[in-house]
Amino acid sequence: MIETSGVVNEKIFQELKGNLMAPKQRNFFWTAVGVCAAMAVLCVIMRDLTKAVTFLILGAILLAEKLILQKKGIKRNLDRIEKTTGRREIPYTVRLEENGITVHNHAADASVQMAYENFIKIKETESIYALFTKSWQYVPVFKKELSEEQEEFFRFLQSKPTQIKWKQRNK
Repeated sequence: MIETSGVVNEKIFQELKGNLMAPKQRNFFWTAVGVCAAMAVLCVIMRDLTKAVTFLILGAILLAEKLILQKKGIKRNLDRIEKTTGRREIPYTVRLEENGITVHNHAADASVQMAYENFIKIKETESIYALFTKSWQYVPVFKKELSEEQEEFFRFLQSKPTQIKWKQRNK
């Protein structure tokens, strides 16, 4: 069993902000930005600078919208946490056990167990390893408590029936 504890706060949300959008939404967004850029290039080739500038502005608006939505999402999450707990952070303990991962929310004094089969992706940030589920929820595994156990953590997790596509790790 591996156990880590820590708090999910604004710093964690900031670290994860690029990963909090579902992959299909993120792909759609980047496709739209790419189409705007391609159309702008095509318009330049056709010497229609007015349309080229219009497509560039549209692409810039899409990028700005993404940044605004990320910032609003983080604020909304922090506001919800504050409304329910009175603080802008939630302390968690995460235990990787033989049959699944148990997440204990100390603010609500509630635990939930999640089967390894539900996990599809792992993302590393400065503070955590975020284990994402099919529904794009995540479990934070706090790195500061894994300092000497990181390789054990990865070996343990790789031995479980997750749906994570593992890449070779550089040692």
